[in-house]
Amino acid sequence: MKRTAAVTVLALGFGLTAEAREQPFSGNDPQFLIESCREVVEIFSRRDEQNMLAAVSTSLSEAMRAGYCIGVVQQYRSEGPGCRYGYSSKDWFTAARFLAELPVNADHSVSRMLRAASCNG
Repeated sequence: MKRTAAVTVLALGFGLTAEAREQPFSGNDPQFLIESCREVVEIFSRRDEQNMLAAVSTSLSEAMRAGYCIGVVQQYRSEGPGCRYGYSSKDWFTAARFLAELPVNADHSVSRMLRAASCNG
């Protein structure tokens, strides 16, 4: 009986931990993607202004959000559904800047945003 209870508690604990890990980086949250791409633009603009001090002045949460944006853009370009008229010549930073300029309160879908940032036509 005690063993079953211990296993149940452990299973619930691992389940909650996994859920907590997944929630901050929801793949279908356009607002989070836009804000994450704004972090990328801000970090790289600081880097240009202050040389290499941007790495020192960037918090862990800012770096994680920026990494999320970069990863989503690169993943879409490498394994996404593809672009009907081919990918634009934009690199990931140009696509991130495009996404960062979108209004947060607008009703966007993540896939449409990525298509607009990465595809021709």
